[in-house]
This record gives sequence, structure tokens and C-alpha cells, in this order.
Amino acid sequence: MSTGTRTSHSLSEELGSELVTDGGFAATNVTGSELVTNGDNEVAKASLTVSDRVVNGTFVQDAGQAHGGTNSTKVTRNVAGTGSVYCEYIDDTFTVISANTTYKINVWVYIPSGGTIATVGIRGYDGSAWYTAVETSVTDTWTELSCYFTTLTGGRIQVITLSAANTEFFYHDDLSIKKLTFLNWTEGTGWIPEVNLLSGTLTGKANKIAGTASNLEQDVSAVAGNVYRVVHTATRTAGSETPKVAGQAGRHAHQQPPLQTILGRQQLPEIFNFLEMLHLQEPLTQYRAKRLSAEEHQTKTKGANKCQLCTE
Repeated sequence: MSTGTRTSHSLSEELGSELVTDGGFAATNVTGSELVTNGDNEVAKASLTVSDRVVNGTFVQDAGQAHGGTNSTKVTRNVAGTGSVYCEYIDDTFTVISANTTYKINVWVYIPSGGTIATVGIRGYDGSAWYTAVETSVTDTWTELSCYFTTLTGGRIQVITLSAANTEFFYHDDLSIKKLTFLNWTEGTGWIPEVNLLSGTLTGKANKIAGTASNLEQDVSAVAGNVYRVVHTATRTAGSETPKVAGQAGRHAHQQPPLQTILGRQQLPEIFNFLEMLHLQEPLTQYRAKRLSAEEHQTKTKGANKCQLCTE
């Protein structure tokens, strides 16, 4: 009788390079063309060309102070008492700016000393709420302010002070509003990338636009005949869509169940059905043998003293 050596073989996966670009939405942003007319205040005072106004005061082109060039916009309170005064640049009809879009606001402000003006700031309005203002309290020098805001159903920008006495004033110059575009992010998918409104960087999340399709898709350069592992992380919030991951034309679509279902024993049949799809027959056969033994055990004991595999 001949003898030999029995060799066992095991399979392990070796992952190749990543095919998805910025899978965590960690993209780089670039700004588009300037949307403010006369932002430098040299030909005339700054304007968004749609609707500009000042509340509780006046705003004019003025040569008293200038950050660049010889003029700026001077904002003066003309109402008795104290309170807010602000310039407001409005485009609620989306003539210049667009809905569901993120913009960068940049402006230089100058507060004269000796008055009651404590701060001057900028903020954006998305159609339902104002974003927190970025402000300065520095006096007698030009200070740059920058922030971001995302439009929804409207768009407005304010350069504002919350406290000024009658006839007190401040200046702003080089007002800029530019669209923010993210490299490797496809627009028109029915989703908006969520943005840190101070830094302009993506947070790693995307928000669904109301009334639009719910698919968030990205094409990858897969090779026919190769097997790929698809991994995704999704957090479900109230009113959101159930996250899914799928191949082309929806083949082999996998709906993400709650975490406790994935970890629960009742999920084992689904896991091994997935293994069967991958043609891993040996583990599937072993599982079915164990499952049959467990079912026989459950029948014989009539539910008492169930083994671990039988327990829900």
C-alpha cells in the first residue's frame, strides 16, 4: 500500500487597487466665475444685479475708505435709536445663483473705532433659514471674512451689524460670490454634497433633494470576467431612502438591512445564500447539515433546551 502526503488548500482574497474615486466624498473644491457685479466698488457700488437693498440705513459708493482701488460701499444707519443695519443681496428667483448649490462668500469689512458698532459679519440664507454669521470686531483696519452657504428654495447674502447708533457707519469692499464645485462629484443625481460651511470641505455625507430621484451613482472602470468586492457604509436617518448597492442594470442588488439583523442568527440563511451565489458549495453543504441536525433536535425536544443554532 502506498502512502503519501495530504495537502490542504485554503482560499484567501487579495484586494487590488481602489476603483471608486473619493468614495468618502473627500473631494477638492474649486470656485467658479464671479457673480457679483462691481464687487470692487470702482465703477459703482457692489451689486448682485437682481435685487439689492439696505435695511435701516443707506449704502453708497464712497471714497472715504477702500481695501483695493479708491472706493468701497459705505453702509450708514439712518434710523433713530440703535439696532441692526445691513446690506442684503437677493436672488430668490435664481436668476444669477442656482438652487441646491453651494457658494463661497468673501468680503473685506472696515469698522471705524469710537462708535457702538461691536461687530460686522456676513451670512447666507438658503430660502428657509440664515446660516450663522462669520464676523469681526477689529476696528480701523480691513478684515477679510469668508464662509459658505447652500441654497435650497432661495438665496440671499447679508453684510450686517447687529448694533449701530443712528448715523454710525461701516464699509465693505471686494465682495465676492462664487459657485463651489467639487471634483469627481456628478451633479444632477438628486443629491447635494454636505459642506462644512466654514472650511468649504465635504463632510462625507450627501443630502437628498426633495422631489428628485433617489439614486446616488458612480461609474467605475470594472473589467469583464473579474470578481469585485463592493463595500459601502450607510447611515439611515428619518425620511431617507434605504441604502442599496448594485451592479449595472441593478443586477445582484443588495439592500442594506439594519445592523442588528446582520448580526442576528436569523440572518444566517441569507448569508449562506450569498455564499451559494459565489459558488462556495462546501461551506453551504456544511451549514445545511448543521441546520438539519438543529431542526431535528428542535422537533425532538419540542422547543425545550434548544441548541444555540436553533435559538432565535
